[in-house]
Amino acid sequence: MEDDTSPSSDVEEDEIEEVVEEIESKPRELMDVHVLPIRAKPLFHNNEEDVEEFPLSESKDGLSSTSIVVGDGVFRIVKTTLHKDGIPRVDVQLVMDAELTSFQHVIEKPAPVELGISAGFGVAGIILMMIQEVRGHEAVSTTR
Repeated sequence: MEDDTSPSSDVEEDEIEEVVEEIESKPRELMDVHVLPIRAKPLFHNNEEDVEEFPLSESKDGLSSTSIVVGDGVFRIVKTTLHKDGIPRVDVQLVMDAELTSFQHVIEKPAPVELGISAGFGVAGIILMMIQEVRGHEAVSTTR
């Protein structure tokens, strides 16, 4: 039985090696970085970095844009600008891990003093409404 499984695994390994060689041998196609509106993805792609870009804003003339760029486990906010000299530049505003590594949630319960103050203001409001209602009835009865 071992003889039956080993030739098939050799064939699979050969196929995997061929696919890897094909991928490595294909030259990477360069993207045009001067296309308007200017984007960060072509600049990262031409530096052999696979990223996803989510544009946030861009100028009316298309010469600058702000985007979220995610790739290689990194989350970046970048501003891309095509300067007057014709060279596109990327200004990295923020870099952080793409995954949150920790989270802390704190629930603060009100202190007994705070509960007493809230209850006191509530009772005072109800008493004031009752006083206003009594005075309102007295005013109506005196005018009749």
